[in-house]
Amino acid sequence: MSLPVAIGHATIPDGSSGTTVIRPLQPAVCAHWVPGSAPGSREWATLSPDHLAGRIHALVLSGGSAHGLAAADGVMTGLVALATDAPLPHGACRVVAKMAAAALARTLRPAFTPFDGDVVFCLATGDASGVDPATLLRLGDTAADLLAHAIVGLFPASTP
Repeated sequence: MSLPVAIGHATIPDGSSGTTVIRPLQPAVCAHWVPGSAPGSREWATLSPDHLAGRIHALVLSGGSAHGLAAADGVMTGLVALATDAPLPHGACRVVAKMAAAALARTLRPAFTPFDGDVVFCLATGDASGVDPATLLRLGDTAADLLAHAIVGLFPASTP
């Protein structure tokens, strides 16, 4: 099954920066978890449940230079994004993002240092009606496992 999102990526030829855009075909619920102490952030306050935004139209993951941050004018920047079609409301998205962050600690050493920009986002394209606690636990645990395997695939010296 495919998720209703479009994904695009570009890298500066010298590899100094890159940008990935994730655009839900319909506005999606999004929450984030920031275990790192030095994230480069843009517009994160809008993801707070007490703000009116409620849903996002795009998420930009970028880094490596000021060029990367400029790519995110009007949208979000970060490190990791997970997407699901589960009907997660904002709080449940944040739980999944928080649980998935465990994959960073499992596979990257050191993790969550004062110099890291570690950020995990969770996007949910479902109707936000909610899931039971057991399903939420399975979603978060699966997200952490999948993210750990993805990191090991990108950096073979890593181990979960």
